Parts: sequence; structure tokens; C-alpha cells
Amino acid sequence: MYETLGRLIRERREVVGLDQKGLAAQLSVGQQAVSGWERGRSRPRRAMLASLARVLAVDGEALVEAGKYRPPAPVVRQPSVPSLARFRSKSSPRIGLRI
Repeated sequence: MYETLGRLIRERREVVGLDQKGLAAQLSVGQQAVSGWERGRSRPRRAMLASLARVLAVDGEALVEAGKYRPPAPVVRQPSVPSLARFRSKSSPRIGLRI
């Protein structure tokens, strides 16, 4: 699934002189997680990529591309709906329906 990312993580981990346990400790994850990443079975959460890039001394964009991460979804803001209360005139009485 994520073999390209796994190879990159393993190569960089070895270059910086860490074993899987050491990398896991620096990222506060289990050694099994690092093993899964390196085997291409899983990948780190996107929020962890900046920390992983720093520890492995690699460009974060290289991790994004190798892991085939989707770009973050744009933030869509809903337009605010003004309260109807501010459109009521103080001089006009409220009109209510009585059944």
C-alpha cells in the first residue's frame, strides 16, 4: 500500500542512526507502528509528518508525496445568518398567530 513511504522512512531512519524503537520513542508511538510504516502496511497520521520529517532530517513534502496523502480539505465557512430580532422595529408590535 505505502511501500514508497516505508522505504523512505527506513532509509532515513538508518541514515540518522536510529533503530525502530528509538524512532518510535522520539515520536511517542509504539515500535510496532514504525514497523508497519516501514513495511508499507500503514502510514503515520498526517499531523505527525512534521515531527517525522524533523527527526529523519527529510523534507516534509517528500513524506507527503511518498505517502500519497491527499491535500488538506479547504475550510468552508458557512455564511452567518443574521438574527431576525434586529430587524424588528421597536415601534411595531410583534404579530403572532393565535389558533
